[in-house]
Amino acid sequence: MNRRRTGFALAGAGLVLASSCAGAAENEFWPEVQGYFPMDARTRVYLMGSATRAEDADSRDGTPRFEDGTLGVHLDVALEPLLRPGLRAADWEKNRYLWMRIGYNYVGNYRADGDHYHEDRGVLELSAREPAAGGFILTGRLRWDLRDIDGSHSSRYRVRAGFERPLVLQGRDVRPYAHVEVGYDTRFESWNRQRYQAGVEIPLGSRWRIEPYLASQHDSVSSPAHVNALGLIVKYYR
Repeated sequence: MNRRRTGFALAGAGLVLASSCAGAAENEFWPEVQGYFPMDARTRVYLMGSATRAEDADSRDGTPRFEDGTLGVHLDVALEPLLRPGLRAADWEKNRYLWMRIGYNYVGNYRADGDHYHEDRGVLELSAREPAAGGFILTGRLRWDLRDIDGSHSSRYRVRAGFERPLVLQGRDVRPYAHVEVGYDTRFESWNRQRYQAGVEIPLGSRWRIEPYLASQHDSVSSPAHVNALGLIVKYYR
């Protein structure tokens, strides 16, 4: 597939995302920092910290402020793609066609109105990547969040599907992507959350990368029910 067709595909994903953002919504900024530290060829430690900055957060001077934060520590393990012999012949340890993540997140809410909470969250993920025609890579993820929110136990199940298309632009290996994720919350016994996201990962030297993205999130049981977000992830690879 040539670059023009790739551009049309990515533009189409952007249009889908833009259409999902229609209507009244809260605008937020989601900054995040990630660090990846290899232990051996198959395992690595993944650390992360993120925050949410809402447009209408009630700080004392009326300006937006960071109000929700997450800190996490995880172990990533690359798995051999047993059902895909062709990928087993490739460097599956490096390319991570199939891998598992086990981790812990601490989530806190810091709103000035006194509406505080904290959450202890266990994380179990299984992710897969499948090379496809035209240089595209199909991506998928299953995730289980084991949640303790102020002493109340629940689970959230997430299913994600999408694609990425590695490109070389001005000598840099950039990676545009798009995906959609749906979530089931046992507290409400419903698939209440959908998130649409499109972005691009850009290398900044051998160890640093940035990933700006746009996201639209819909949640039938949360307030606000519709959030549009500009995200920025800063990644460090040792």
